[in-house]
Amino acid sequence: MRNFIFLFCLFIVAPAQAQEGIDIIIGAKGDPQQLVDSTLHFTAEPYGVISGATVAIVSRHPQVKNIIPLALDDKYKDFRIVGTSAAWLDIYKASLAEGRLWEKPFEAVAGAETGLKIGDHFTSVHNDGKKHKNTYTVTGKLAKSDGPADHLILTGIPSIYETHNVRDVPDHSHHDDKPHSHGADAINHEATALLIQSTAPYDKVNIPREINRTKHLQAVNPLAPKKTMELKEPL
Repeated sequence: MRNFIFLFCLFIVAPAQAQEGIDIIIGAKGDPQQLVDSTLHFTAEPYGVISGATVAIVSRHPQVKNIIPLALDDKYKDFRIVGTSAAWLDIYKASLAEGRLWEKPFEAVAGAETGLKIGDHFTSVHNDGKKHKNTYTVTGKLAKSDGPADHLILTGIPSIYETHNVRDVPDHSHHDDKPHSHGADAINHEATALLIQSTAPYDKVNIPREINRTKHLQAVNPLAPKKTMELKEPL
């Protein structure tokens, strides 16, 4: 009965609230609420890394419709730098006010409240305060949205991993405006977290139940992270 009530909340209540369009978040084992706060709301510090091999397996999962990777290691001043794909903007209903998206490493799009403008150059700082040498160039500015995007700086994932000397990272970040689906174009690089859109409503339960049995990963529904972690047994 308890599981039935949880499923009812996911299928009936969630569609009205899940404005980001994300069904599941996958990240390293830890506090499920911190995973949600650090990857959807950007109000908490990110933690952990998902290996490239694991990301590739998840991206080919038959119940995964779309996948948006996140790389979250650095900041500029107090503003989080988010390595991701262009599809992130669609999820957050963010749009360019001027300029263009990044097309190569160390090009970036600045949120409306970052104080950056097109043509500005800046360097990033790691979470531990270590300063990086690579210089970013702002190529675009987001329109004000009164949401998380206003205080973020977006770039392609290769920017993050070149900063941290991770090599051979394919740049899927700007090839199209759609999230990556499983199959031939599966993603195979490290990520801090994965934002997942599932193929069917019941996959919001099936995928977390499968992932949460593993040793190093967790998968949560962003609307009920702690309840998702409790749902590990078959229905």
